[in-house]
Amino acid sequence: HVNLCDLPLITEEGTFIINGSPRVIVHQIIRCPGVYFKAQFDQKNRRTHLVSFLSSYGSWVRFESDPKGLLWAKVGTFRKVPACLFLQAFGFSMETILTNVYYADQLLDTIERIFASSTEEALNFTVTLMWIAHYSNKKRPKTLERKKIFFLEQFFLPQKYSLSSLGRDRLNRKFRMKKNCESKNSPYFSESLTLTPTDIFAAVDYLARLEYGEGKYLDDIDHLKNRRVRLAGELIQTQFRLGLTRLEKRARLKLQEYSETVYEGGVSTSRAHTLEKVLQKKSVLQSI
Repeated sequence: HVNLCDLPLITEEGTFIINGSPRVIVHQIIRCPGVYFKAQFDQKNRRTHLVSFLSSYGSWVRFESDPKGLLWAKVGTFRKVPACLFLQAFGFSMETILTNVYYADQLLDTIERIFASSTEEALNFTVTLMWIAHYSNKKRPKTLERKKIFFLEQFFLPQKYSLSSLGRDRLNRKFRMKKNCESKNSPYFSESLTLTPTDIFAAVDYLARLEYGEGKYLDDIDHLKNRRVRLAGELIQTQFRLGLTRLEKRARLKLQEYSETVYEGGVSTSRAHTLEKVLQKKSVLQSI
């Protein structure tokens, strides 16, 4: 028997009895998931630009420029890395980047500092730079295979990252990945609820345009048009999902402790399960 959680019953008035007191779930007004373009100023009043992806759940991703005109990528609380190296880690060749990104001369300075001759080398450099001086450096992936899995989990796994259908629709409109709300004949149209390499490439391209004053469309992230109402059902769903995630981790740890003494063909079942999971993620990465 597995104890999932204690679910309180709802009353006829729409409240829950928690510790003998009636409680009610209040709707929230939150920022819509999607992509946002923003201008920011430093202490010396120098203007830079920012392109950020807001997800329904998962790591936030943003691309920013510095006062020197260089472009950088930052994921969550990790250290920022050069945007050109970040694109190479997603599988874009250097020729593709320099040919299709407008004003690609902003990427040349970072190319001279860190140059990767292949996608695997770029991914190795990217993950290594991200984990420098991180507070949980002990969990840093050390092998190339582990780095690929870490990179895959940040953006491509629906269990850990999602834009939601609303965020994907807003992202497609801003990047003009479909001509209007009904047609889907754009060659770059995507229905994926996770990020795609095309989304990352379009963000770097638009950031370069903003630096040269070509892109004039900026967002007011606090405007009501960029907000939405988070209903009670979604709040309950989020808490239920977190509870199931914690239950999965706890059950997996218990199974690993139990299987340490059990061997099948000379390989412990816990190691076999871990190896099977790694190979499954590897196949997903190759398909992407």
